[in-house]
Amino acid sequence: MYLELFMLFLVSVTQAQGLESKPVVAFIPNWSPIFSGENIRLTCAYTERTSAVPTYTWYKDGEEIQHKRLENSLLIKFAETTHDGQYQCTLGFTAGLSDPVRLHVINGQLGQVILQAPPYIHEGDDLKLRCHHYYGYSANLTIFYKDDTVIRDWGPEAVLSFENVSHEISGRYKCIKEVLYNSQYNQHIGEASISVKELFTVPEVSVSPFPVLEGDALTLHCTTSHGLSGQFKYLLYAFYNDRKEIRQFNDFDHYYGQADQLEDFKNISCEVKGGRVRKRSKVLNIEINKDFTEPVIKPELPLMIEGDKMTLTCNTRSIPGTEQDLQFAFFKDVQNVQNLSLSKQYTVSHAEVKDSGNYFCEVEMSTRNLTKRSKKFYVPIRGQNSEQKNLAYELIMMRHVLSGCILIFTILFIFYHIKFIKSLEVVNEYSTAL
Repeated sequence: MYLELFMLFLVSVTQAQGLESKPVVAFIPNWSPIFSGENIRLTCAYTERTSAVPTYTWYKDGEEIQHKRLENSLLIKFAETTHDGQYQCTLGFTAGLSDPVRLHVINGQLGQVILQAPPYIHEGDDLKLRCHHYYGYSANLTIFYKDDTVIRDWGPEAVLSFENVSHEISGRYKCIKEVLYNSQYNQHIGEASISVKELFTVPEVSVSPFPVLEGDALTLHCTTSHGLSGQFKYLLYAFYNDRKEIRQFNDFDHYYGQADQLEDFKNISCEVKGGRVRKRSKVLNIEINKDFTEPVIKPELPLMIEGDKMTLTCNTRSIPGTEQDLQFAFFKDVQNVQNLSLSKQYTVSHAEVKDSGNYFCEVEMSTRNLTKRSKKFYVPIRGQNSEQKNLAYELIMMRHVLSGCILIFTILFIFYHIKFIKSLEVVNEYSTAL
């Protein structure tokens, strides 16, 4: 029953996502080991649709043991220890050879107990462990252990069940069962090592191109590895930012975005879902590097009058090594006054009142098709009337006075610095003499 459900699940997911590249061997009943004298059927499941008429070939330990058309099962009746081994199957056309599955046959003895489990256990499976005694005898109570710790005390049920298993289930299991023979119940032990295989690894989220630059058309990738060697391919992917979903689950392991749209995306992660198993990646902090900062236009002189040389500079900071890719243009009001060029300065040799206005600049990185514009800056040019001339004269005088003060301060600083050094030399000579 449980094997059939598993196989139906396997078929449905592989048909939905992509088709199997090779068949899968399964047991009915889904137990191993078995006692000698018991029956078991091996099935060769292949989910890919094909118009070819399959001929199933079975191998034991690498040697062909059965070759039948349309017969996908291998029946072992009254098993013997010689049936113990690795079994594989193929369909005889494009399908590959299945992974080997071990059938373990034990020569049963009086009162013997074995702990049976499915030949392979994957994340998300419903697992059943069976404490099985040699046929022909009555049994009573059973107790189960994991790593020498009781997980189910004495009871009449000889099957221990787990739902939606994960790696935490893996470990060493043991059962003790009371078997009736010689007119009394005797305790016997069965043991098994349980290992849960991964459907897929914990995903990793990455971004390309890297590093991310402003304006990039970027792609988020969610990468995981399948753990079932082709037995399980149907995976869904979702992406998150600060735990908020930015793309729901679908079968694409990537997500496209624009860097300037992801300014607020700082903590990116992805999640992968397969069957009942879900795994989420660690968080990736995306830093969007700006090729260059928003430009700022600035005049060389804070106040200008007619006849002054007017120089406006378009200042921006760029990633080292990209300066040569930048070009600058200047605008007055809405008119372009200097076309794109490598010069970050706009100069008017003899400014006039009509040169007053709102100036702004644009910076373009042609290699990345990226343009940024500065804020507007009003530049006034004062006329040369008598009042303005007086003001201009005062401004010129202020400039000279300020320059003079700076010069005097510099001379005094040098003078006292030299005097201080000489005084230190005198003190050193006096100390040496003592």
